[in-house]
Amino acid sequence: MVAIFLGFVFGVMGIGFIVAGATVSPTSLTDDGLPLDSFLNWSGATTLLSAAACLFEARSSFRQSANLREIMNNGPQGRAIISSISDTGLIVNEGPRVRLHLVVSMENRATFERTLTVNVPLAYVGRLTPGASVAVRANPKDSRELYIAWGKS
Repeated sequence: MVAIFLGFVFGVMGIGFIVAGATVSPTSLTDDGLPLDSFLNWSGATTLLSAAACLFEARSSFRQSANLREIMNNGPQGRAIISSISDTGLIVNEGPRVRLHLVVSMENRATFERTLTVNVPLAYVGRLTPGASVAVRANPKDSRELYIAWGKS
């Protein structure tokens, strides 16, 4: 959402610079003695490139979110037992980023081990202990891609 907002703001600014560059007198100079119209046009072009980069990032983020929603709603589900947990030392959105060593049981698959590095929502920090069980979902296209279903744990 922030990327869309920034893309919009940069887009308006870029267009404003270009319009200003088109309407300024061709003999006007910047404080450095450079042509003002060229300065404004280049500023507009680079600002529009920033807008395009923000909008591209927003599109990528929405696509990734849609894929994750699809996996969380329709991916094969299972349970995982936490065999060990280690702190990475990072805090993301006031919750710790941890490395979980899991023993995973999925429907119609043999039990396997997996290590995930995840951001833990604050509400679940106290529940993550060795021996605890968490709900997981897998990507049906790539079974190595595993996610913890926090709301179902």
